[in-house]
Amino acid sequence: MRRPLDPYQAAKARQQYDVQYQALLRQDEVIRHYQSKQYEIVCDDDVATRKAFGIAAGPVADLVVRVDQNHAIIAEVKGKDLDHALEQLAATVEPVRKKFHYIACKVFTAIPVPRWIESAFPERIFRFSGTKPSAYFTGDSQGNGPC
Repeated sequence: MRRPLDPYQAAKARQQYDVQYQALLRQDEVIRHYQSKQYEIVCDDDVATRKAFGIAAGPVADLVVRVDQNHAIIAEVKGKDLDHALEQLAATVEPVRKKFHYIACKVFTAIPVPRWIESAFPERIFRFSGTKPSAYFTGDSQGNGPC
């Protein structure tokens, strides 16, 4: 006979589901943003990124967006773990650079941009309206600039 689910475990499972659901909503918002600019979404998850750019193992970014023939944006959508996001971007740059000459790297996060970053680099902070994700990145809001 099956033991009843511990209320703590049930609450923890609901919280994990909510976190994953919110991450998917943020990623969908980022994808819609780039589609509204008429950019091509080359990859929209890590499996597709690995396949498209021949990356066997290790961390990879979720999104690769084609701006034009020579420009791409590598993006990672995160909740809080910015260090891991930077690892994922760094691991994806070289394989993507084989197909695109100019690359911008962006991290979209659920947490607010720290004030010291915002004051030091105001031209490099891009925000969606309302409760949409913030982004840390090099370049401007059109995806221009080096990674």
